[in-house]
Amino acid sequence: MRQQLIIVFLVMASISVSGQPQNCFPWLGKYATPFENIDNNAYSFLDNRLEQVSIVGFGEDTHGTAEYTDMAASLMIYLAEKHNFRVFFIENGFGETTYLNDYINGILPNGEEILKTKISTWRYKTTQFLALLNTLKQYNTAHPDSPIQLFGIEMHYPLEEANKLNQYLRQCGFSPLAAAFDKTLYQPISDEEQGECFSAYHKVKTVLQIEKDALIAKSSPTEYAYAQLYLDIIGQYVSAINQPTEQLKHDLRDIYMEVNVSNLLEFAGTDAKAFLWAHNAHIGDWISNGIVDVLGHQLKKKYGDAYFNIATNHGTGTYLAFPYNANEIGWKLLPQSRNTIDKHTFTHCLSTLGGPNTFVALDEIRSHPKRKCAIEAPLTIMRGAGAQSYGSETTVVALGKAFDGIIYLAKSTPIQLLE
Repeated sequence: MRQQLIIVFLVMASISVSGQPQNCFPWLGKYATPFENIDNNAYSFLDNRLEQVSIVGFGEDTHGTAEYTDMAASLMIYLAEKHNFRVFFIENGFGETTYLNDYINGILPNGEEILKTKISTWRYKTTQFLALLNTLKQYNTAHPDSPIQLFGIEMHYPLEEANKLNQYLRQCGFSPLAAAFDKTLYQPISDEEQGECFSAYHKVKTVLQIEKDALIAKSSPTEYAYAQLYLDIIGQYVSAINQPTEQLKHDLRDIYMEVNVSNLLEFAGTDAKAFLWAHNAHIGDWISNGIVDVLGHQLKKKYGDAYFNIATNHGTGTYLAFPYNANEIGWKLLPQSRNTIDKHTFTHCLSTLGGPNTFVALDEIRSHPKRKCAIEAPLTIMRGAGAQSYGSETTVVALGKAFDGIIYLAKSTPIQLLE
């Protein structure tokens, strides 16, 4: 009889819990800062948190939400004005991004043309990202002695790295790469092509090592340093395309992104501080995008508390993404809509904290012994998207363990592609 009563009690308790919003802890509001507008005056809640921080990671819940690009722009300006951050990393090819850096520093004239002709991914060919570039350009014009430098950290499509390296080699009187680097990491690449890429890379690597002094004499130390960075990216690509599975390619991509962040910080100077913008899956201190440590976890291991990472999550609205079943219905970017928030999710809890937008200090919650376990437990959230939607509205993730803070946005609107 006693066992039956216990079973009945547990069943009733589970029904009661399932009818309540998940993890809407009564103390959550103590760690929340509501804010309205997404501009560089909105982030004062970070002012007392960044004294020892050299890298701020900003994760976006979807690539196709306009507000995340707007927020990346305003966060960079806030970090530059208030905390002397001068390096901006984006989830894009290093070679491609050199054109964008030249634009924001007044070397190249037409940002929109660069986006249309030099950038290979749709997520930056948008009116919002063009506005971001113009914001950075305006800042640099006003601060010529301490401009923001924009770098890409990706290695999965090294066409522009190869183009720029070849240009440098020809300028210095040496032979260019003897292979085409015109396929992405995820396209079919034959064994013969893999061999050609490796051979071409190895030959030029030898030239840059043996002829270093001659190359610098015919160019400059800075130009040589850039040539070495281009070659490093090509070497990463050559290593990744030789992996036997797609999963290993994804894993190497994250590992190499961390390598590039570290290398570029060293290139920028020992006191450089950086803002890093990528998807939540890359920014978190977790194993989320493959079977090995992702970018954010590598950075936490290397930099410790000097790496401060922020996740994002949003409520209702619309964003752009390829459909989850694109192989069946076609690869076309389509609006993905969310009309309601599941009341049993942590997203719902975030939506009740003031708003319309809210920052929650997850690191402060973790410092409280009695609340640490609660916030580090897996949390059910409304799910965003990468380039492709996931096909499910919710997911369970360890947000409170993987991030130092989270920003909730009440509304998502779709990013606008350039015409």
